[in-house]
Amino acid sequence: TEGSSQTVPADSDDNIANGDQRTPEKLADSYRPSGSPTRVSGTKVVADISFANIDGSGVCKVDKSLVCKGFWDAVNKAGRICLPRRSGKTYNLTQLLLFFSQSPEYSKLKEIPDSIIDRDQLGSSDVAQLDMATKCRLKRECLFEGSLLQTMHPEFFKEHFMRYPVLHISLSECKGESLGNFIINLCGAVASLSEQWLKTYYSNNCQSTNVDINYADRLKRFCDKYESISYESANDGVKYSNFVLRMFKTLSDFVSDVYGRYILLIDEYDIPFITVQLANWSPEDKQAAQGILKLLFQTMLK
Repeated sequence: TEGSSQTVPADSDDNIANGDQRTPEKLADSYRPSGSPTRVSGTKVVADISFANIDGSGVCKVDKSLVCKGFWDAVNKAGRICLPRRSGKTYNLTQLLLFFSQSPEYSKLKEIPDSIIDRDQLGSSDVAQLDMATKCRLKRECLFEGSLLQTMHPEFFKEHFMRYPVLHISLSECKGESLGNFIINLCGAVASLSEQWLKTYYSNNCQSTNVDINYADRLKRFCDKYESISYESANDGVKYSNFVLRMFKTLSDFVSDVYGRYILLIDEYDIPFITVQLANWSPEDKQAAQGILKLLFQTMLK
């Protein structure tokens, strides 16, 4: 039970014979050791890494929602989560994304059925008649309903839930058999994120200032240029080492100008560094790649 320091006894035939109530329903109740920032609930098992897919399916999970407040308390700093693989890094980042982001985040919620939406949220509406943005908002409310964050810090929850622009970039595909191929894949990660924001901008902004339009046009030119770069050979990719830096800077300027100060979440940030470290490249190519990564992260975290 929440707030209790008792431990759950091991299964035994005697316990079951004596009427032990450790049924699946009982086990699904939340269990939170005294003083712990997490809470365990659920009974099913699933192999997934996304907060939405785990919390939306009733599987055994650890409620880590308090990480959102801890993150916000250090909002003016750059943080790094260093844990072994399958230890919850992506889970925490997608949780931060779905809590703070003001965008609908369709792609992160596409596996969550509409049935998760509570009837009390709908009022007189029919879920089938709701637009996609409203469905996404209601699903996210359901995912955090009754969480430790909402229960223990309701004022913080109300103030910050779905209020900020969030750039969530994954570097998981930033690999390459050569330096040129590596650079092209780096460009691809930034271009993919840029295209997502341009799509949101063009679909939602009916009244844009000339400055907004200028930033959007510049970012679109970078995305269009990437389309041609992606078909070039690995050898030709080397000459675009500065392109990825300028594209991210343009994306940053665009989001800052149109939407305001943003939160940046970088998933799988270690993949490009590991790739360079293990690559069978010349020392010159490795040094060049390390220099590009250093400048890119300086630009991101500036």
